[in-house]
Amino acid sequence: MKFSAFTIMTADWTVEETAQQLKRLGLDGVAWRVVDQQMSDTPSSHVGNRSTWPLTGLESRLPEMAQLRDETGLEIAALYGYAGWSDHHTVERLVRACSVLKVKTCRVLAPRLPQLGRVPYDEHLQRSKEDWAWIAECARGFGVRVVTPLHHGWVNASASAARRMLDGLPPNDVGIIVDWGCLAREGWEDPLATVQILGPYLDSVMLKNYGIYPSRKRGDGSVIWEHRPEPLQTGRVDIPNVFAALNADGFDGWVTLAEITAKMTTRDRVADALAFAKAAAQSTKDARAEAWIYDGALVGGRWGRLSPGEAL
Repeated sequence: MKFSAFTIMTADWTVEETAQQLKRLGLDGVAWRVVDQQMSDTPSSHVGNRSTWPLTGLESRLPEMAQLRDETGLEIAALYGYAGWSDHHTVERLVRACSVLKVKTCRVLAPRLPQLGRVPYDEHLQRSKEDWAWIAECARGFGVRVVTPLHHGWVNASASAARRMLDGLPPNDVGIIVDWGCLAREGWEDPLATVQILGPYLDSVMLKNYGIYPSRKRGDGSVIWEHRPEPLQTGRVDIPNVFAALNADGFDGWVTLAEITAKMTTRDRVADALAFAKAAAQSTKDARAEAWIYDGALVGGRWGRLSPGEAL
């Protein structure tokens, strides 16, 4: 496995500082955020983020991106665009940029369609399948793989739904990012099953985490629950168990950190997330599918050596 950071983690660093610092901290690569964003004097993950390349004029910035890569030795794991997969013009621009940079992977998102449920699911699915058929052809022409994350509220909220959306398309051209934090909110399936269901469409992994908490009570006493971001170590997703599933299936791709919750400096937060993820990957390197056991509760299944109360 190789480790990268998505630059929502590094909002207060410039792109130059990000490339330099990530390399010093021991990461293998970076997933660059590419979007025209709202500006702010107070940078945050999605507003005024200084580690973002603007979509406007992106083509003119590609030599700068390549120079940063070459000077620091930090690989560009992917360009993380924000175009909806129905926006063919912008998707093609992002794919072309990846091709120029010799970056293998380009991320796109779900289009801003009416909410699932307001439009019949089959309509969402059919429209998405048509868009992805076009994307597969576009990607093939440039030698780039276009991917999208599993995400709550989308037509591909689970591994099963994503496989249904992409099935039949060439997996060299299109794929899926398993965003385990989003799966904690919707679409959770057994971790090993998730990896196996996606099969050749599994491109990479994103690590962030959520917890679930009682929010308020209705007048009848029923409880309303809500999800809140959590550090990797303390959220609902059992990160070591996720790595056990990846190791059991022989995954050898990018693991992208996207942890923004810890109350630390940017440098310490990145370093802490990387150390935890690497330790989890190393401690579960001997995981095997035949030692996977059903564990019930939220996790679904678990590598036998990670059963509750047992130390590695």
